[in-house]
Amino acid sequence: MDSSGLSFLASLLGVIALGILSIYCAWSSARAWGKSSLLDTRGEHTRGKVTALKVRHMGRGTRYSVTYRFSAQNKLQRFYDRQQEQQISARHYNRFHTGDRVEVVYLPRKSDISRLVGAHLDNTTRDTATFFLIIAIVLSPSWPLAVFVWLITFLVVRFNYPANR
Repeated sequence: MDSSGLSFLASLLGVIALGILSIYCAWSSARAWGKSSLLDTRGEHTRGKVTALKVRHMGRGTRYSVTYRFSAQNKLQRFYDRQQEQQISARHYNRFHTGDRVEVVYLPRKSDISRLVGAHLDNTTRDTATFFLIIAIVLSPSWPLAVFVWLITFLVVRFNYPANR
């Protein structure tokens, strides 16, 4: 194979990789936005407590997370404890202490979907996924497919949750 054939193959593989990356970013961002929309419209509010704070150093980046515990009510009106971990920004991480009281919103029929709200609202996960999606859309020639995947994923996540409680 001559150098022009190798250049074409390398370009084609690059375009395919960018397409796959943009589709993954679209899926990830749409899931985060769909869950956020569900929590805003159908979530139940409760109080929780910070049980742990974590810092993960990954190469040149750092990830911060908070683990919180809250009581959720199931469809039989019984309460049970739920523990959840959420990625947060460094700014929010520095404001938390183990034992702090926090406000939590969760989905009654799927309490593993929850997030901190009120004074502790932090959309780091959703915003990070959206940032990478925008970069992928700008760089990828398959951006129409990425936008389509985002829309379909958002609609499935948002409207596939039972309306009745």
